[in-house]
Amino acid sequence: ITGFGIRDSIQTIVTKQYEEIYRYDGTVTFDQNVSVSEVNDLYDQYQTNANISNSTLLYAYSSKVLHPDNDDETAYVQVFDNASDISQMYELQTRVGSQPLSLTDDGVVISEKLSENLNKKIGDTITIESKDGMEAEVKITGICEMYVRHYVFMTKNYYKSTFGTAVSDNTMAVKLQGTDEEKQALQDTFANTEQISSVEFFGALIDNFNQMISGLDIIVLVLILSSASLAGVVLGNLTNVNISERMREIATLKVLGFRRKEVENYIYKENN
Repeated sequence: ITGFGIRDSIQTIVTKQYEEIYRYDGTVTFDQNVSVSEVNDLYDQYQTNANISNSTLLYAYSSKVLHPDNDDETAYVQVFDNASDISQMYELQTRVGSQPLSLTDDGVVISEKLSENLNKKIGDTITIESKDGMEAEVKITGICEMYVRHYVFMTKNYYKSTFGTAVSDNTMAVKLQGTDEEKQALQDTFANTEQISSVEFFGALIDNFNQMISGLDIIVLVLILSSASLAGVVLGNLTNVNISERMREIATLKVLGFRRKEVENYIYKENN
């Protein structure tokens, strides 16, 4: 049970996270010195690319989430222009019951594991940092299903009301289409663009994860073979003990006319 369970529970993460929850293939982060107009111009330019099926702009940064008792957590904060924009990037829902979630201007949606680590629930508040290091409390309005990273989602209106400053888009999330060669060529174009500071696509992460899973198969096989061998040894010993302790009973059965095959079936049926 442990052998099969380890493999099945981990193997489904790739499909669940990168095919069902994520609706995009990667993100492109613009250089901090690029102006708002330049970001919009680049976005409009890439929108017409034949290998991009969908894209959206957002503001994203890595933030510290303060923990009252233990070490602080690191979360990826994503701020959207409109509450509906997040639906282009994520299948935002609860893990239990798959109930759809939505962003509002009244609070944030956080990932389930982050809520567990912080011991927080819907309606509670958590303290996060802005891009500039300013700390502020935000209200949890939803807890979403997520298996990779800690996330905090909010709207620009809520970010401004919380930290008192407005933010401009610095990240573009894209959904690719076309052949693998065309997708790789576009990623290379992103990486070589001067106004882009970083590029992160999930293809390499998925390949590494699948390699890890294939390595895990050996461990699973060892567990299953070991447990099967142990079960065989235990059953063999039980059979020997069972027979040795019942020699007189078995002899009585033979005297009453039981044949050898019938006596064997009598013993094995008890074991089964």
